[in-house]
Amino acid sequence: MTTRSKPAIGILTASLNHGVGGNTQNFARIIRAASRQDVLCHVFNISAQGDVMAYAYDKHNRTFSSCTCSLPRVLYNRIPTRRLESLPAIKSMMDQWAGDGYLVTNPRFLRKDDFISKWFHDPVLSAYTPKTEVLDSFEAFASFLNEHYSVYIKPIDGKAGVGIYKITRVGHRVRVVKQRAKVIQQLGDMPLREAFVLVQKGRPLPSFVIQEEAQTATYQGRKFDLRLLIHRLRNDRFDVTGMGARVAGQHGVTTHVPNGGFLASANDALESIYGKDHGAKVKAKVTQVALKAADQIATIPGLWSELSMDIGISPAGEPVLFEANAKPMKFDERDIEMTAKVRLVTLLQSWASK
Repeated sequence: MTTRSKPAIGILTASLNHGVGGNTQNFARIIRAASRQDVLCHVFNISAQGDVMAYAYDKHNRTFSSCTCSLPRVLYNRIPTRRLESLPAIKSMMDQWAGDGYLVTNPRFLRKDDFISKWFHDPVLSAYTPKTEVLDSFEAFASFLNEHYSVYIKPIDGKAGVGIYKITRVGHRVRVVKQRAKVIQQLGDMPLREAFVLVQKGRPLPSFVIQEEAQTATYQGRKFDLRLLIHRLRNDRFDVTGMGARVAGQHGVTTHVPNGGFLASANDALESIYGKDHGAKVKAKVTQVALKAADQIATIPGLWSELSMDIGISPAGEPVLFEANAKPMKFDERDIEMTAKVRLVTLLQSWASK
């Protein structure tokens, strides 16, 4: 009598030295979801020197310990930072695995110019994408502000809203506000040239995009957007796993909860603004546009299994595409987070079984 071996998947992470780098609580949630689906799942950590160590999770002690096991065919990339991902030894190892036929899903962080360019040049999505350009000179900065009253300047490789500037014309000067981690800095009014020098200080160009401030609806008197979690299914099509609202804090530049924002129900927010029937239509339109946007991201080289998106809503109820992320953070809505792990493991298992 033969026994069927369990399908195996891996979580890929990295650290400067040895040990499990990244969000180990997230890894534990994925491993528990895999166990419930009878799928083996280990963590594989690449050190900055290129050494690879396997780790098993002990659900009773809630700890990771090194173990000996072979590398599975399918690896879910959760390397925690762009810096680690770009280290020569780590990049070389990932390239070697790809050449050997291993599937590394979500192979890298997305840059803002990756997906915004795809959206802006798509004949359908361009209508929902604020005008955005790579900021590469003072002349481009001045020209963009001459065309748009208020703009956001975002690090191309930024995350969680940190490092974003909001710049608004005030007469012949501009008003500059910066979002730091959990802190909003009012940097005051200044000449355009001074604002440009301030923004690019310490970061060589082009390392930002400049984006017009789109007019969006407000909820409870504050800016808000919808946060969507999207997964590829076994039929190779994307689907929205869940949708929540994120509401900006008082005078907030972004809606990110760590920066002073708060959670709200997407249904409650849309119904409050547009009414029950029209709010449902707005939500359906957001879903439709988000899936089209995910399809465009899928044309970027790589295998993309999971995405999150930030989508604003215009006063008329039209979607406004802001951001996409190939390494989503944990969703605070528990039902969405649980469904996400099941969908992710199901997809990875299907690839591992082929």
